[in-house]
Amino acid sequence: MRNLIAILFRPAETIQRILAQPQDRMVIPLVLLAVCANALRDVALEKLQQTAGNPKVLGIVAAVCVGMMMIAVGAFYVLAWIAVLIGRIFDGQGSVRAMRSALAWGLAPVILSLVYRLPMVFLPQPSGFFAIAFFALLRAALVLWWVAITSVTIAEAEKFSPWSGLATLVLTALAPAVVMGAALLTMFLTKH
Repeated sequence: MRNLIAILFRPAETIQRILAQPQDRMVIPLVLLAVCANALRDVALEKLQQTAGNPKVLGIVAAVCVGMMMIAVGAFYVLAWIAVLIGRIFDGQGSVRAMRSALAWGLAPVILSLVYRLPMVFLPQPSGFFAIAFFALLRAALVLWWVAITSVTIAEAEKFSPWSGLATLVLTALAPAVVMGAALLTMFLTKH
């Protein structure tokens, strides 16, 4: 828990300390916590009560949740590998293991959003312009905080500047879209 708080305010020093350890056992738990925090955006008490009343629906929801978590962990591992390859463009020297740690610990702002997202499950959904604007600004701040921290953790893992870390993060995020676009373009061109 100490590292989860420390990474928010001293990301470079904290990730250096984490990467100096022979193994980082927190990667998968951090990814799963971030997935749960992100999923709570769309959960409300009314929906939970409706689901709890029907065992078949509850089983389906549980199976879907487990499946989504497995897919998220698999996608995370693939993205870490892609990030290392992209980091090489900027003369990065990090390993895939270091990149996994950097990306996982960069999720700290998303995980700490549980502080407000979990209570929101039990409260009425906000309505009105100011409530919606407030939560939109809060989400935007979390995204910016995540980008800033992850850029620094990637930079430390790859041993280059935070600007190169930001470029690596952006290109890694765009890589799946580029691959999908190329596949769709290839399919389109081969049919005509």
